[in-house]
Amino acid sequence: MRAFDLRRVEQLLELPRQELPARFGDVLNERLDQLFGKCLEEITLERPPEPVQAQWSTNDGFSGEGISGQHAVTCVCGDLLDEILAALEPRREGVLRLRLEFRSDAAAACRFEQGIAQPATSRQHLLELLKLRLEKQRLPADIHTIRMTAMETSPLETRQQTLFEEDSRPTDGAFQRLLDRLTSRLGADAVLRAESRHEPLPEDSVALLPVTERQTSRRKSSPTTSETNHDVERLPTSSRPLCLMLPVCVDVVAALPNGPPTSFRWQHGNYTIVRCTEPERIDTGWWSDGGHHTRNYYRVETTTGERFWLFCDGHGDWYLHGVFD
Repeated sequence: MRAFDLRRVEQLLELPRQELPARFGDVLNERLDQLFGKCLEEITLERPPEPVQAQWSTNDGFSGEGISGQHAVTCVCGDLLDEILAALEPRREGVLRLRLEFRSDAAAACRFEQGIAQPATSRQHLLELLKLRLEKQRLPADIHTIRMTAMETSPLETRQQTLFEEDSRPTDGAFQRLLDRLTSRLGADAVLRAESRHEPLPEDSVALLPVTERQTSRRKSSPTTSETNHDVERLPTSSRPLCLMLPVCVDVVAALPNGPPTSFRWQHGNYTIVRCTEPERIDTGWWSDGGHHTRNYYRVETTTGERFWLFCDGHGDWYLHGVFD
């Protein structure tokens, strides 16, 4: 359809219906009829697979006595982990989140979950993470049932083999295992990663999320750049500093009202600007949480060789938002 510049449904409806199958097949008329309710469209529900579970109970063995202590619990968890990994192997999936439940007649049932940064199939690595959690967990005495559930799984990553060894990338996953151990020891909220968000304001364009939380999107903000000032030199630098600060109000001297800055004062120092980029205009919609914002950003270089990121808001106030390394 794209080859015939057919991009909207109304364009298809203007064409003779009897000629469409010759070009695009019978399915096109069928989908059009389903769209307008002229024929039934049967929707088949796709149910997600049930979580993979493994359970140990005193009723399964020769002794009806419960177990206590971290060593005994760890041994049982190793056996349950073997069952879960064996069930996931035919599906070519790895574990992303495990849940452990302990039941005892002496105390209330307790449970905890362990997240993993990347899909894991290593028994040794997963068991090491569970040991770290068990060291901090207060387990009940006389445990008679332990249930392990793979709450979240994901297909394993496959890499194309390379022809030469020097071009191969390390795939041992040491860094991911380190993140998992730190998360298990310090908690999920202590080990974070940066994720881009579709927000126009620079301070809102990045969010810090736990490394064990799945990345939902890779969208990046794309603010528009104004091309009104063609007499200002372009700097061969990155458009934004790596580290942002909270916007700090500064005194700026500009040659023209709402024009590029020529000097500014910050932290009891005067900075004379020798080079400046064209303004980068960032506008937010009235529907955004913070209301409507209008900013003109400038990358400037001073006589001392330092580079700063300044912006002027819709009220004519100037702010320093970042320093380039």
